[in-house]
Amino acid sequence: MNTPRLRILFLTGSQDQASYRYRVEQFLPHWNGFGVKADVFQFVGTHYFRKIALALSSWNYDYVWIQKKTPAGWLVRLMSARTPIIYDFDDAIYTREPYTTGKPRAGRPGSPQVRTRLRKTLRSARMVFAGNSALADYARAYCTRVHIVPTSLDVPQPPASSFIATPVRFGWIGSARNLFYLQCIDQTLAGIQEEYGHSAVFHCMSSTMPENVETRWEFTKWTPQAEKTWLKTIDVGLMPLTDDPWSRGKCAFKLLQCMANGHPVIGSAVGANFDVIENGVNGYLAETEEDWKNAVGDLVTAPGKLRTMGEVSRNIFDKRFSRAHVQKTIAEKIWSDFDSRQQNGKGFYAQKR
Repeated sequence: MNTPRLRILFLTGSQDQASYRYRVEQFLPHWNGFGVKADVFQFVGTHYFRKIALALSSWNYDYVWIQKKTPAGWLVRLMSARTPIIYDFDDAIYTREPYTTGKPRAGRPGSPQVRTRLRKTLRSARMVFAGNSALADYARAYCTRVHIVPTSLDVPQPPASSFIATPVRFGWIGSARNLFYLQCIDQTLAGIQEEYGHSAVFHCMSSTMPENVETRWEFTKWTPQAEKTWLKTIDVGLMPLTDDPWSRGKCAFKLLQCMANGHPVIGSAVGANFDVIENGVNGYLAETEEDWKNAVGDLVTAPGKLRTMGEVSRNIFDKRFSRAHVQKTIAEKIWSDFDSRQQNGKGFYAQKR
């Protein structure tokens, strides 16, 4: 796929966000191998006149890829009149986050501004890449070309060790906002600590310590480098969720990080967790407090399962969620659409150059 060479302009928000790192940045060094020239522009916070110039120059590209953010309607219309738009999102930004109260302020998920802009962007999009089935179902109300593209990451190097330590180390990783979810399993985990003593240890990686919980968490402050080391030191990944539209829009990325490192996982029976957990095979889906207690207890009392389930986790990740596999799928979707447009006389690449 070297000629013709596609050019894609990626419009992003903050480049510090995980969505950018894992759904744009990690792909950039590899696009040349798929015949794609990728340019990135951080448009959030950019001056109004700079945005106009950007929109007018979008005809130089074969696609404009908008990553998660919802630009003003006029900007989307201006760009889509010149170049097909790909919209990519991995959060249910059309609904309110469950840990917030009151009316969301403008620009926050679930606010009238974001919902309106999202609908207009989806209607204008040539294609939509959605992080899971819940997001895809929402997008299909506004766009006919919707593809599920899970969030991915590169296979860790070197491969994770299969050594099983005692005690069993259960790990949760997430932002300070998502510490909210630890409340869902706090009583259960605190009870497990009382029952199993030092055989089960719970590790948290975030920007701040969990507060107002009975579970004793060992805490590691998040940094990009510390994350890589921490993921190798735990034995089991945890992902509790509430069952609501926001949580159903999550893409199980915490679980995928643990699976990539060869760990079994336990997650709430919600949303994309169903897509990555084969219950009883590479981990456990938990719906009730009793499910959580049984899942954690099973891995504490039968440590041999850590190795076998961990190996299955790694295999599932390699086959379906590795960066190389996901990027190949994305490239195939884009090239197929481009070829279709060319055949229908709607591809302008050759005329532009």
